[in-house]
Amino acid sequence: GVYTAWKAECVGRSYKTLREFLEKHWKPDMDEEECMRLCVQTLLEVVERGAENVELLVIRDGKPLETEGQEKIDALCADIEAEQEAERKAREERE
Repeated sequence: GVYTAWKAECVGRSYKTLREFLEKHWKPDMDEEECMRLCVQTLLEVVERGAENVELLVIRDGKPLETEGQEKIDALCADIEAEQEAERKAREERE
């Protein structure tokens, strides 16, 4: 295998689109909550809308892997979608 270190990376179908999104939005000073939000936001770029198509596994240094609960993912998706809708309406009002 090959060992590499990344701050924000993805693999799989549509990885180029997702990598570009991560490169644009990832910041080195993000806390864990911001990172989870960015992960969900990134996935929503390519999957059909809705939290039922998103799973989130959190990897913390020195701790076991933890799957984030569906309630947390639902809340993040709803927040992201509401923010995107507000931005869309604001753009329409400016035009």
